[in-house]
Amino acid sequence: MSFNSPWLTRFLGPLLNSIVVWLDDRMQRILDSTWSVFQSGDGTKINVHKTCVQGYQESQAPKCEQCSKALVGGYVVLGGKNMHEGCVDAYREAQAPKCPHCGKGVSGSYYPYGPDETISGKDEQVHVECSDAYDAAVQAAKR
Repeated sequence: MSFNSPWLTRFLGPLLNSIVVWLDDRMQRILDSTWSVFQSGDGTKINVHKTCVQGYQESQAPKCEQCSKALVGGYVVLGGKNMHEGCVDAYREAQAPKCPHCGKGVSGSYYPYGPDETISGKDEQVHVECSDAYDAAVQAAKR
């Protein structure tokens, strides 16, 4: 009996076909339970392992301007910059002009100092609570 015999084809053909269909269905079920499909900005489909979905979403999410972590869920926009709500105060501190006495960001009440009144020779903003100590440092530096 040869492999080209009509009997073999008639008997094994439907059996092999049903095995292939079963395997194809089984593989699709495995893939569906293991992978998630995402679509990139250009329309390309991307398969991501289900245990990696959170990491993938975080890698594609916009980043916080202050801490550089992914902005997943809600966030605020401050001056055109996206950030976590909990990072707003730290961002404002980092962006504020620095007090020449204590080095911290100046916001709220401050005393403006002109270039001839500072150690650096530049315009400065000094916290109200730092002004006496800064005045003393300026006087000491000018002696």
